[in-house]
Amino acid sequence: MRASLLLLLALLTAANAAAAELPQLLKLLREQPEHSWRQLNLNAFREAWTPEALRARPIPSVDNPGRVISAWGGFAWDDRRGDLWLWGGGHADYAGNEMYRWRGSTLRWERASLPGRIEPVAPATYVAGDEQTPVSAHPYDTSEFLLGIDRFVAFGGGAFNNGREFVRREADGSLRRTGPYLFDPARADAGKTGGITGSGVSAATRGGGMWSNRDLAARFPDFPVMFRSATSGRTTEQGRDVVYVSTPPGLGTDQWLYRYTVSDPADPASDRWEKVGRAGDAVGGQGAGAVDAANGLYVRTGNAAMPLYFWFLRTVGPLNQGRAVRAADLLGAAEAGLVMHDRFGLDYDPVRPRLLLWGGGAQVWSVTTERGARRWKVAREPVQTPQGAPGADVGRGVLGKWKYAAGLDVFIALEDNGNVWAYKPGGWREPSGL
Repeated sequence: MRASLLLLLALLTAANAAAAELPQLLKLLREQPEHSWRQLNLNAFREAWTPEALRARPIPSVDNPGRVISAWGGFAWDDRRGDLWLWGGGHADYAGNEMYRWRGSTLRWERASLPGRIEPVAPATYVAGDEQTPVSAHPYDTSEFLLGIDRFVAFGGGAFNNGREFVRREADGSLRRTGPYLFDPARADAGKTGGITGSGVSAATRGGGMWSNRDLAARFPDFPVMFRSATSGRTTEQGRDVVYVSTPPGLGTDQWLYRYTVSDPADPASDRWEKVGRAGDAVGGQGAGAVDAANGLYVRTGNAAMPLYFWFLRTVGPLNQGRAVRAADLLGAAEAGLVMHDRFGLDYDPVRPRLLLWGGGAQVWSVTTERGARRWKVAREPVQTPQGAPGADVGRGVLGKWKYAAGLDVFIALEDNGNVWAYKPGGWREPSGL
């Protein structure tokens, strides 16, 4: 319980400062009924797209920037600024590694960087023109914003165009896996490439030096081979940013749990990567995950037979076995009309300690647990739609396109077409000091 209170305090401290700069957005949320949806964006995502002349080659690089969202995409919510950060694309979809931003202060989409040049280094394998910058990738549910160090983190997934890990080219021409990468939002600039000057698609484009490569694979032998279908959840432990990641350790599908701890953006050597949970009941494939701070759990979505899968976070280590919540043991699922599939999004609500599921459309479900995670229950939220709701078609999945925004006390959902929605829960708490 103490850990969950510290997390909530950390979130709200940063978030309340940001909320004071969002009067237009807060006015909309005050007017919005509880248990309802509201569309927030004032412009279309495509209005922010990189001009075709400045997109990463080859052109067409399979498709357009819309794939940053629809190709197993996910975003990170920035509670410092009240902004949504979006990066993605990847294997067989889009080569551009530019960053996009939906700004809470203006309610508008904008580009936060231009893409960089990519270079082939092996069959279907590319690196960015600047080794500090990632190539594009499907992020699934691994895009997170680290409040303590004020950075977006990209672990990757299906990278362009090998469909696997990020790679780094060594001086002798050999390749090895690398990453993750951090993006500095303070350096965001729509007119600059995310890497250094000279790494852009156009040689005339100035560099913003926005990315840095933490290169954990060089120091940690158990750094996963890739992050395909991975899930993640952020938290704070002992004053440091922590991300829990569930992903297969190699080329299989059964997922293990890892912990990434970062405290100094200027010192990659201080980062820590640990294996803190092993696969138990076989659950793999795409999904979404979150840290349940009140119960000391990492929870990810599963499938119809095993709707949820979790690890204890108070007994972390290589022998900490993951456990499945089977369909027959998820109380209330039939009454709530919930049939789990691999396209749901999931995040944690620290104000009303529970997990919230969204799989497209208007309906939202809450999930709670008690008795040491021996009893699980799901309930259908009493949703109303006076101002509409997102569409039911979620394409390849919601995954990382459903996040709790602490400074606003709402859940943010992103549709594949770029529409940004807020779901306002019951018992909404207005940010303090406003």
